[in-house]
Amino acid sequence: MLSNYLTIACRNLWSHKRDALINVLGLSVGMACCVMAYLVMHQEMSYDRFHPRANRIYRVLRERVSNEQAQVRWLTSGALARTLEVEIPEVERASKNRIYPVVARYGDRVLTLAQGQVDARFFDLFHFPFASGDAEALAQPYRIAITQAAAERLFGADDPMGKVIALQARYYGGDYTVAAVLQTPPQTSSIQFDLLHMTPGRTEEAKVDWTQWQGRVQQAGIETFVLLREGVQARELESKISGIIERHMGAEVRRILSYRLQPITRSRLYARHDYQLDSGGDIRTLYLLGAIAALVLAIAAINFVNLATARSMNRAREVGMRKVVGAQRGQLMAQFLCETVVLALLALVIAVPLARVGLAELSHLLGAQYHLGAQTLIDLLPSLIFFALVVGLVAGMYPAFYLSALSPVNALKNIAQGSGTRLRQILIVAQFAIAILLMVATDVVYRQLDYLQRKDLGFDKEHLVLLPIFRMDREGKTNRDPWLVADYQTVKQAFLQHAGVVSASAFRFLPGREGGGFVRIVKPEGHDQTEWRMPVQEADEDFFLTLGIPMLAGRAFSPEIARDRTHAYILNETAVHALGWTVQTAVGRRFGRARSDDDAKGVVIGVVADFHYASLREHIEPAAFAYRQWFYNYLALRVRDFPTVRPFLEQTWNAFVPPDLPFTFSFLDRELHAIYAAERNMGQTAAVFAGLAVLLACLGLFGLAAFTAERRTREIGIRKVLGASVSSLVLLLSKAFLKLVLVANLIAWPIAYYLTSLWLQNFAYRAPLSVWPFALSGLLALSVALLAVGTHAFGAARINPVETLRRE
Repeated sequence: MLSNYLTIACRNLWSHKRDALINVLGLSVGMACCVMAYLVMHQEMSYDRFHPRANRIYRVLRERVSNEQAQVRWLTSGALARTLEVEIPEVERASKNRIYPVVARYGDRVLTLAQGQVDARFFDLFHFPFASGDAEALAQPYRIAITQAAAERLFGADDPMGKVIALQARYYGGDYTVAAVLQTPPQTSSIQFDLLHMTPGRTEEAKVDWTQWQGRVQQAGIETFVLLREGVQARELESKISGIIERHMGAEVRRILSYRLQPITRSRLYARHDYQLDSGGDIRTLYLLGAIAALVLAIAAINFVNLATARSMNRAREVGMRKVVGAQRGQLMAQFLCETVVLALLALVIAVPLARVGLAELSHLLGAQYHLGAQTLIDLLPSLIFFALVVGLVAGMYPAFYLSALSPVNALKNIAQGSGTRLRQILIVAQFAIAILLMVATDVVYRQLDYLQRKDLGFDKEHLVLLPIFRMDREGKTNRDPWLVADYQTVKQAFLQHAGVVSASAFRFLPGREGGGFVRIVKPEGHDQTEWRMPVQEADEDFFLTLGIPMLAGRAFSPEIARDRTHAYILNETAVHALGWTVQTAVGRRFGRARSDDDAKGVVIGVVADFHYASLREHIEPAAFAYRQWFYNYLALRVRDFPTVRPFLEQTWNAFVPPDLPFTFSFLDRELHAIYAAERNMGQTAAVFAGLAVLLACLGLFGLAAFTAERRTREIGIRKVLGASVSSLVLLLSKAFLKLVLVANLIAWPIAYYLTSLWLQNFAYRAPLSVWPFALSGLLALSVALLAVGTHAFGAARINPVETLRRE
């Protein structure tokens, strides 16, 4: 029986090659999109799940509340892990780590690697298998474990065991002996490293950070994880864990600090949603990708249903003959479903290579590596076949019910029991509404990104070269070593010697990107009873001049005034207004940090115009600027012609830093461009899928138009004999389809408006939602539909009516 079904199915598909090709292509594209979406979603949602007890591992987050606003960070005190394990019975194990970049040298090979300091519990919580050696080998000072990937880069084919690596790092520099080799952490690990060790820091500062409590954790970079006992509820435990703050840091700190427990399996995809933390992933992007892929597959399935119901009249006599000779309805349904399944399996064969090609492009768009290799394909093959069967059955269910229900008498007379026209109209409207929705969303995303790129940030971001010279120098030195930033004026003047370097400035945080500085508690004059918190940016005397930010009142910092380095502050306009001052009266007011009485005796020496010190996702808030050179990370140079100036910059760089630190630079405009990479990737991905949706919708419309033209051949011939023009016939055949596309516009527009408005709320500054994305998407859909339908209509209208009527 099955072989008979398959034989008839193949014959029917061969008899209607055009329809079969449209269905196979449509389903293959839709299935490829779904396969790609599944692989991306599966990989993203599998982060950190390879740890055997991942469901009980939590990251400890530190929440600080000020001015009724909560700010969550992953930085914690070094003493937290051991205290949790000792004082909280519900915590089975606790571990801490600190991962930072180091310059590693072996012979003449120099690499920048990620090195992590871990404690003895690290390998109790996490599953990072050893290829050679074990965790006990790291207990001795200056013993280190290296991953297989890093070992290959540093040692080539040589055995790394026992080799000595020279590391240049501020806290953990020195010569380390390789005592173990770790398997390279999988891509789906949120903890990534090249080197691990348990050696204490070589400075007192590092030792204090690693072992003691700190009320204001900022630079320690320590992450704390806990393994909860079976059955313990994290939310119920948070208040108990927060209670240790008062015991170890006092009631005043407890008033503003608390701890949150974040499941490690949620740390990548839900960090932004739960705590506004950037983690490299976002569950909303995955949901969007999955929804778009499902919509594209739905359009392909709609095409199949439309073509199958449209062709039902051609198969009515076949159904009647089968029923007359005794075929049951179930047998007929099985026959038609068999045809659909065969189509779906053929589509799967094409979808797999399409998905492999598409994943390469998707990896580029989303900034990650996704593969459909041979082993993955073998593992997924049963699921893919099952998926194809489900798609085939779902797509063919209605046509099978419809065709098998035809009355044998009417079928033999070629009289249809309802032609399914209303259903086809509904499905055409649905698929074009989906396509228009995707086009509108894509247009809105691109308009918003263009707005972000064009918006005046309040400073000149063009032609600014960023040199992280002070940060890289400091990271390789201890507090006892002389820091290059101590002589930043000499460094700056050296770079200014070239005529192509217009101006220069040293500062700590990248403007427009890094949030404007560390948020600190400040004491403004007249607000002694209120806790004010502001980001403070450390910058030199030429910061505002180099970035082109107007000074509204007062003056800039001066290297000639010693007190400027410790007690001078410059505020932005928003800070002045928030404090109830005016630009003119703010200068001379007392203003300082609240960490000591002496710090609080600072003074406002100037007011600058507002500029976007953070990304455009955030409103401009009160901000302050201080003249403290020890914190500078970057030297920014405004240059006229970078290719001409570059050799001089590299030569000057090498004059100040060791050879281990290669010349490193970036451009401020590109740094700012990278902020919105996720949105840009999402827009590009949506554009690709929207294009596929439109293509598939028009492919189905093309097939229906061809069928309609064939069915109305006699009518067209008669109309031509009676004098109808080609243009009138094209309009006659096209207008019904164009009305449906117009209805699709009317349905898609309000839905698109709601969804795009919701997405735009992620930005504090956004482009106005104009009528153009909707109008252009609607016109494009109508134009493409007219082209698809008009092609067949024009061909049918040009046929000689004599030949048509003779044939009929």
